[in-house]
Amino acid sequence: MVVLQHREKLRMSRRWGPRQHDMIQRYSKEVGEVAVAWNSFHFLLQCIFCALVERENMAPGVAIWNAIKADALQRDLLVALAKTRLTSNSRLFKNIIWVTAQATELAKFRNDAIHMPVETPEVSRDVVPWHIARPASMERVTKHGYKKLFRTLVGDLNQLYVYSVYLNEVLAGRGNELASLRRPLLRCSQLFQEKSRKSGPRRQKPRRRRQPNASP
Repeated sequence: MVVLQHREKLRMSRRWGPRQHDMIQRYSKEVGEVAVAWNSFHFLLQCIFCALVERENMAPGVAIWNAIKADALQRDLLVALAKTRLTSNSRLFKNIIWVTAQATELAKFRNDAIHMPVETPEVSRDVVPWHIARPASMERVTKHGYKKLFRTLVGDLNQLYVYSVYLNEVLAGRGNELASLRRPLLRCSQLFQEKSRKSGPRRQKPRRRRQPNASP
């Protein structure tokens, strides 16, 4: 959502002004890549869900998945179904639970890109979050800038997409690569993790007492 600065002259037009258009076009490119990466990854979660419902017929799973409108509820249903279809100590089950949890963690960054309102102030060369946006979203976007945040997010989503492809192949009976499959290292959340510092004084190792030399 883009909000024009209230001081600018309002007019009934279907187009943004030249200055606003350049700013919005740069921002829209980054947001658009987030949307494409998220949709591709979430589609793979749908494929995993459908394979758990019925491997040979995707139609029942597709109908159930599409009947649920919220992404978060779809992921909750995927987790609930995996618990009934797979053993809890299997590698496949643990990986499905993990990749679903990562989707929930990254969803807040995706929502920052899709839902956060921005404005085009006269004193800036780029869009900035609107002052009435959610404080948490404003803090995340302004800490590193929307370009770094959104591009890091796209990289994480692309890795999760490929990871989910392998999981779906195993569920479909077309592969068994779980033993060598490594979980991707996601960087988006690491942008906001502060290094923990140990509080309190350091413990000093006790010095060994030197034994007196034996008398001759």
